[in-house]
Amino acid sequence: MPSGIGQILCGPRTPRVYSGSKSGKQPKRKSTGRRRPEDVESLSLKEVSYLFFKKFVSIGDGDMELEYVGLLSPNNPDKAVFKATARTVKTGLVSDVVVKFTDTYGRGRHQLLEKKSLVPKLKFCDFVVEVGMTVVMMEFVHGDHLKDDTILNSMQAEALKEAVETLHGASLVFGDLRHPNVIVCKGDQYPKPVMIVDFDWCDVESSACYLSDINMDRDTMDWHEGIEHKGIIRKEHDWHLFQQLTKKPSWEISH
Repeated sequence: MPSGIGQILCGPRTPRVYSGSKSGKQPKRKSTGRRRPEDVESLSLKEVSYLFFKKFVSIGDGDMELEYVGLLSPNNPDKAVFKATARTVKTGLVSDVVVKFTDTYGRGRHQLLEKKSLVPKLKFCDFVVEVGMTVVMMEFVHGDHLKDDTILNSMQAEALKEAVETLHGASLVFGDLRHPNVIVCKGDQYPKPVMIVDFDWCDVESSACYLSDINMDRDTMDWHEGIEHKGIIRKEHDWHLFQQLTKKPSWEISH
């Protein structure tokens, strides 16, 4: 598998995260401003057999079993995100899912938008002691992550505005509203034309902060001028990034 990618090497007694370094410490997540690869890199069963987390109790679907299929972010060494198939033990039904291993995740924030079909449906989100990390599992959405040079159309912008307004209405900020975190949905099965993902930074405005090592390269990403390392994430920062994706201020878009 790609060199340097965060590998989750787990066992029932000795969970650890191996980053490819001698220290074995988990790498800090950086906002690189780069687009995630759209294609899944296929991995052999042997290459993903080290993934210990394979059985869980799903939100609403009971006992399920996982089979990992591939790595979704092979070029981002700070992310351990996989595509997998999840089988419901009781019914035998199989569905595609995304499995993410992370330090923290805003489960309640995600579910707030799930009620409006603005995010993928969560199947599992909890800290797993055996893994030593939070495991997030959600439905696999058929679509494309927004390309860096793509501007959302009016219907897509309306849906994105609804997502931001819903979070802000609950005194929450998203913080990372960049192209890689917006999925343009394909197919009539999705009520909204776009969804957002990655709620690692989402929190109450007075508590949410940027990372100390956030990539502040203005040539890579047009961040709001008020953004700084370890700084508070503000609602105006979300609206600034919203305008980068739509090329319109929020008040020009109605829904």
